Amino acid sequence: MNLLAQIEKNITLNGIDAARTRVIKSDIFSNISDTYDYIFANPPYIPKAHGAALPDSVKKFEPYQALFADDDGIFFIKKLIAEAPKFLAPGGSLFIEFDSEQKDEIETLVAKNPSWQRVEFMKDQYGAWRTAILTRG
Repeated sequence: MNLLAQIEKNITLNGIDAARTRVIKSDIFSNISDTYDYIFANPPYIPKAHGAALPDSVKKFEPYQALFADDDGIFFIKKLIAEAPKFLAPGGSLFIEFDSEQKDEIETLVAKNPSWQRVEFMKDQYGAWRTAILTRG
C-alpha cells in the first residue's frame, strides 16, 4: 500500500469525515495553492551521520530518502518553516515531526520568522522531543 492510500485508510479508520479532508501528493508545497487550517509533515529529518546508529528495523522498511536529509537533517524542516505560512490560514498550525536534537534550531528558526505566532513542542512515548506545532499569526 502506498503512503497516500494509507492516509486515506487512516481517515476512515479514525472516523474523520472525508469531506473535511484533502490528501495531496506534493514535494513540499509544489502542488499546493490553497490555504489550510492544518498541515501535517513528517519530512526526512535524520542527519546522514546518524545512519549507522539507526536500528535495522527502521533501515529495512523505510527508503533512504524518507529518512535522511541534508544540512544535519534539517533541510526540509527549514523549507517547511519558511514556506508554510503562505499555505496556512491565520491561526492555522503546522505539525512537524523532528529529531529531538533539532529542537533548539527549530525554536531559533521560528523566532526569526515573524509569520509564526508561537511554537509548542511535544514529546513522544519515550520522552524525547518529537513534534513541533507552529501556529501562524
